[in-house]
Amino acid sequence: MSLSNQISCVFVFYSILVITVAGGVALCTLFFLVRWADHLGLVQSANARSSHLGSRPTGGGTAIVLASAVSGVLILPYRADPVLVPVAIATLLALVGLADDLKYISIRVRLFAQFAAVGALLIFFEFGFSLLAVLSQIGPVWLLAPALLIWGVLWINLFNFMDGIDALAASEAVFVLLCMLFLSSLSPSWALSGTWLWLASVALAGFVFLFFNWAPAKIFMGDVGAYFFSFCILLGALWGMVSGQLSPFSSFILVALFASDGLVTLTRRVGSGQNWTGGHRTHAYQYLARRFSHGAATLIYLGINILWLFPLAFLVQRQLTNPFLALFAAYGPLVIAVVWGKAGKPETGVSPPAKSEQSRSGHA
Repeated sequence: MSLSNQISCVFVFYSILVITVAGGVALCTLFFLVRWADHLGLVQSANARSSHLGSRPTGGGTAIVLASAVSGVLILPYRADPVLVPVAIATLLALVGLADDLKYISIRVRLFAQFAAVGALLIFFEFGFSLLAVLSQIGPVWLLAPALLIWGVLWINLFNFMDGIDALAASEAVFVLLCMLFLSSLSPSWALSGTWLWLASVALAGFVFLFFNWAPAKIFMGDVGAYFFSFCILLGALWGMVSGQLSPFSSFILVALFASDGLVTLTRRVGSGQNWTGGHRTHAYQYLARRFSHGAATLIYLGINILWLFPLAFLVQRQLTNPFLALFAAYGPLVIAVVWGKAGKPETGVSPPAKSEQSRSGHA
């Protein structure tokens, strides 16, 4: 065996080890959090806006953050691309979410932290990978750069809004991250970079979390998990774009279901004069969960992701279809569907929470 092959085998073995360690840390931490959540002040009690009954442990995203931080440290000495900065930014943003889980933080502070995190990530990609030059190949930089900043913050909040029933947000994060990894691997220029390896670790930690979060959930994700997962998805999309390994159109397609439900609900609530910053239960997925169950609603959303959005993203990645046509095919039917599903429409009566108690709905 040649030296280069031996080095490759070592990298493969070490990569598997890093991902496995992330899963193990997540598993151990989740057992600890479920057992000691009450002592840590990480308990989510149901209220009139909740989609669950009683009280449940929350802050389960802490396990994902800790596992991902450990894998990030393990990756640092062995990969050329700098993962320290994005890992640090993601962790700091997650800590803001954890603080909000423990004690309410004003929306101004949260938005400031989100803009700071997304802005720092964009600056990192500009200095490290000439982000503006990449954007100039797509359209006018003066428009795309601020739009990307705003979209990044909006995406973090939309993802948080969608964390309102058991396993929905976690399954979305695992789905998107795994699809990004697979689609990018189809690129001729693909290589197992430190960033992709770290995101694979995040995906495995999220998969482990699903065993605790599937209906009926033993623990909720909390803002700490929602902030972290959404930021990691944004990181994957940006890394795929600047590395030329993942089409930005494919990234937008993969998140179409969450974006459609979140945006339609937000737009409808703002347009109808509702208190759009307050908690509610008027997302399409929440109506769906009350009609059937949390598990059924999550499976329906996961099915749409796998059977509709992934094939469209695949066609775009392989350059087998027009990307703008694929975007329309992804978002058009979904927007119509969530509008038909009463996304953002005020509840006409007081409905009991859906069967199988779910994740926090205070922000959804």
